[in-house]
Amino acid sequence: MKNFKKIILLITLLFSFSVFSFGQIFEDGTPSDLKNLKKIHIASEVTSPEYKQIQAEIKRAKIPGLLFVTEAEKADFTLIYTNERSVSGTEKNPVPFGMGMVAKNSADGRKIRILMKYQSKIGERNAAVKFARKVIAEYKKANKLK
Repeated sequence: MKNFKKIILLITLLFSFSVFSFGQIFEDGTPSDLKNLKKIHIASEVTSPEYKQIQAEIKRAKIPGLLFVTEAEKADFTLIYTNERSVSGTEKNPVPFGMGMVAKNSADGRKIRILMKYQSKIGERNAAVKFARKVIAEYKKANKLK
């Protein structure tokens, strides 16, 4: 639950440009909402290995017309990914797991629409790459691409 709160905080900060009051509302969307979206933003440090893995995987997919943007304000949708570690008070070797989300502003610009959520299994390898592949598959399905 603590990790989910971090992701929600990150989403709120990323999309704060569209918020005019503290009444921010999150709404559920579906991956089919990725239809006709072309500008993608990855919300992560550009120096992080996960950012590079996700970007490389999406570039490798060679999706026509998909454009990476560096500013969330210019994006049609945003990928949010974080690697966390299971931490309990007595655990000496925390086990990594990944969490990801695809989000965009709602049509009225006052809500954040969550299109897809992802959580890897604890200890799963290449979670960032698997997240990227899931996003690619859902994007292609929504846009009827092969």
